[in-house]
Amino acid sequence: MRWILFSVIGIVMSCRQDSSYGIFQIDISNISNNNATKLVEIDLVPVDTAFKLFIDTLAIPFQTEDWNDNGIVDKLFFILELPPRSEYKITATPVDSFHFPSARTQVVLKRQTLDYDPQNPFRLSNEYVNARQIQVPPDLIAQNTWIWHEGIAWENEIIGYRAYLDRRSIFDIFGKITSRLVLDTITGDLHEMQSWGADILQIGTSFGIGSPGIYDFDSIYTFSNYKAKNVEILASGPIRSIVRIDFLGLQIRGEEIDIRMYLEMVSGRHWTEVKLQTLRNERLNIVYATGITRRPRTTGLVQGKELKTDFCYTFGLQASHGENMGMAILIPDKYDVDVHHSNPESHILLIHPINDEVTYRFMATWEKGPRGINDEVDFINLVRNYAKAFTLEDSIRVHYLPSIE
Repeated sequence: MRWILFSVIGIVMSCRQDSSYGIFQIDISNISNNNATKLVEIDLVPVDTAFKLFIDTLAIPFQTEDWNDNGIVDKLFFILELPPRSEYKITATPVDSFHFPSARTQVVLKRQTLDYDPQNPFRLSNEYVNARQIQVPPDLIAQNTWIWHEGIAWENEIIGYRAYLDRRSIFDIFGKITSRLVLDTITGDLHEMQSWGADILQIGTSFGIGSPGIYDFDSIYTFSNYKAKNVEILASGPIRSIVRIDFLGLQIRGEEIDIRMYLEMVSGRHWTEVKLQTLRNERLNIVYATGITRRPRTTGLVQGKELKTDFCYTFGLQASHGENMGMAILIPDKYDVDVHHSNPESHILLIHPINDEVTYRFMATWEKGPRGINDEVDFINLVRNYAKAFTLEDSIRVHYLPSIE
């Protein structure tokens, strides 16, 4: 899998770009009465030249991605702030060169160069190397040293998260004091406070934050009993990061199912988006589950709604070192959602899929972070803003312009 970045710095250019000379044009509109932050993802036809994106003379930062791993970009992504009832025309203009912005998000996946040895899972005999994809050894155990810090991590300027790659398949939180991208260089005990921050969530056997699961016959199953787990980085910055994880032969009540999970983070936001797709299922009536670990000294689970997004959160002195931390889950209201109250370690939400798919977001804030929040009112205002933006309606059309001779 390759990701290819054609990016520009979002400044007004000194020379005017004529939008009549372009490769393609994107018409985008915000049809709501609210300000909107639009995360624009477009499937591209093959483009054989470098380009920049412009609204008139304003250059728009973006990245392109090669999800098919064939050396040809097939995805275009950028972020655009849209006033209420607004329309914009964005033109892709061919250029000879471009400038890369500094990375504001990244994915970190490292493994030792030697194959995993289940007889010696804590061996540190060689260096770690970056990996774009991994077939996770089925006997990989918790606290192993074969995978760098036990899992795959992703971060932006504000917050970081980790998915353990052993059988737990649970999500964790890295609280960051710095706005720099650091998860590829940190060492030592991650639970101890360091200059960059720390692992700030005590998980135990809980759902952590936003981890996926299955609800079946009043039982909750994490994605832990599977035949194979494959991990691939689809994008790693500069403004968006995406991870794909396939769980094959996931065993639920004697049946086997296959599930694909996408994890997406963008720069400047606290949340991670989770998309779950059922790839193979013969007889089970699947209801997905997710949750937030229960912690003392918190508000308990608070539920709310903003426009077309349901949300729930906890807030309080629940970070590992005693600081204020907020955790939330946001779910579009098109899904039927139930709260499962009987789990002693986690607040569990049950989400009924539509067409075998579910999409939701989880998020965390930490009072010592770059955008630290130590007040519940400020936290719920942030959650409401993210919830409002999650399901705002918009319109996007792409037009490919005549070729330039």
